[in-house]
Amino acid sequence: MRELKEILAYARRVKNARLVLLARGEIPGDFLRFLRRKHRYREVAVVEEGRYRGTCFKTFEPPFSPDLPIKDALLSKALTASLLLLSPLLLLQREEELENMLV
Repeated sequence: MRELKEILAYARRVKNARLVLLARGEIPGDFLRFLRRKHRYREVAVVEEGRYRGTCFKTFEPPFSPDLPIKDALLSKALTASLLLLSPLLLLQREEELENMLV
């Protein structure tokens, strides 16, 4: 029964997550307001703990860490979350390690 609840909780997260956000510095207030307004009925998955205020921002810890060719742990966690939630990964600055993976 516990496994079924975990699967259903994961399915709900996949259905509701619209975006995975990774920002290493400060995010301008106007951009945060835009994200809150645009995604007020959906979730923005954040891989950093408790950094943004708003009902749309939900922290997401990937259940496992696959072997990715990325050395940076936070970047690897964000890419894993994006793959598991079937959502785009929003980077607010250039990441050298992802140059060959960007679309």
